[in-house]
Amino acid sequence: MDNDQKTTNLLSDEIINLNPSNTFENFVVGESNQFTYTVAKAITEQKNPLYNPLFIHGDSGLGKTHLVQAIGNALKDTKKVLYISFETFLNEFTKSLKHNSMEHFRSKFRKCDILIIDDIQFIRNKIKTQDELFFTFNELDSLNKQIIFTADIHPKQIEGIENRIRDRFQMGLITKIEPLDVDLKIRIIQKIADINSIVLPRSVVNYISSITDSSAREITGIISKIQAYHILLRKDITLEFVKETFEDSVSDDKTITMSDIIEFVGKELNIKKSEICSKTRQRDVVKARRMSVYLSKRLTQHSMREMAAYFKFTDHSAVSHAVSKFKNDINEDSYLSAQVENIVSLLRK
Repeated sequence: MDNDQKTTNLLSDEIINLNPSNTFENFVVGESNQFTYTVAKAITEQKNPLYNPLFIHGDSGLGKTHLVQAIGNALKDTKKVLYISFETFLNEFTKSLKHNSMEHFRSKFRKCDILIIDDIQFIRNKIKTQDELFFTFNELDSLNKQIIFTADIHPKQIEGIENRIRDRFQMGLITKIEPLDVDLKIRIIQKIADINSIVLPRSVVNYISSITDSSAREITGIISKIQAYHILLRKDITLEFVKETFEDSVSDDKTITMSDIIEFVGKELNIKKSEICSKTRQRDVVKARRMSVYLSKRLTQHSMREMAAYFKFTDHSAVSHAVSKFKNDINEDSYLSAQVENIVSLLRK
């Protein structure tokens, strides 16, 4: 068997990793993802690339993969769409080098109409793969083909990449999917339940929302587990049944209030409770306020508007900004992250 024949077995000519259920119709839209959804939908309605590349980033489980696969599903019948995770892209590149079959690899990735690469942040320190992606990008861009990337973080935060790669990531449109607020989380729970033909009482929906941390992927897993237990044990889906099912994964059902949060944050950072809810811009107070808002979003059922009113923010978007800024701070400061987890532990006792 010659090298080209070997490569045909190693590299699928088409990458059919598109989940047929990942459509725009099944994507639940809210404030945290409205802009990204609108951009993705617009791409499917344009003859030529609207943004090149489109770079979508945000925490794991917020719907990035669903959204880019929705683009692929919408266009796969009229255009050659290649959707691939970066891990698979790397594996196929490595196999092509090993079998001296780069011509086949390049033909495959440079002759598509739309190239979608998921989890591109893993390209860090992969110098040869970066070189290949650079030339693939340039070729597709010169042919006016659409390129889409997703990552957990902003291109500026991806370490171990060449400047020319970072420049390519940033030359189009960068958009972020923010963490889910409570209202959107509840709507996603209801949507996933509908897709799985399972009826959840409102009390169960609220409970699932309380034990999940802004991740559609986690919600899907929880509902799948409920459905499996419901079928195997032949029990009605009640709040008591669901709590019993997840008693090992939830420490307790203690209700945590925003007042509790600012009290514990104040003690940890030596800031008065009254200052945290004031409009003071003193640096240490701002830090305490952002930490309190972040924990309120993580540990309570309050909406963004309710949090804005409680902490005296101008509107809900200011709350979203504060949460996003604090999450970045946590990612960059291990001591701050430890402080936060210590407060969470104390609040849940």
